[in-house]
Amino acid sequence: MFDEIQTEIAARLREHPYLATIDVMTEDKGDIEAGIRATLAKLGVAVTVMTVEADCDSPDSEPIGFGRISVIIEVAESVTANRAANGTGKPIGKICEAVFQAMSLHQSENRAYTIDKPSMAMVQPPPPATACRHLRFRTYGELPTMAARPIT
Repeated sequence: MFDEIQTEIAARLREHPYLATIDVMTEDKGDIEAGIRATLAKLGVAVTVMTVEADCDSPDSEPIGFGRISVIIEVAESVTANRAANGTGKPIGKICEAVFQAMSLHQSENRAYTIDKPSMAMVQPPPPATACRHLRFRTYGELPTMAARPIT
């Protein structure tokens, strides 16, 4: 369920023209730290979708239901690599603007949930990045439900 939301948001970001040449990763992609390092070295920019919180409305019911799920989209930049010949040349501020735009303009055809409460914070960049922002969004509405236990 959480990976479905991450995958859908990553697809939403990839559809934005300004973000189309940037690899958008999700936590489910494997060794995410190695992926971020490799993408920063190759393009100078890494965008990662992560699920950070979920409010469980019905922990004892089957299936488990959630009222709100918070997602962070991390935008990291290695300025030197990004401005080099192989980099994207797209500054972190403009990438963040495009992320906000993509998240606010896109309406999901497969889901009835809504993105709410956007915010942005400067955070410690993952190596070898020199700048990093966390763009936080909350979902509400008809969220996917967790499958009946056990999850395998």
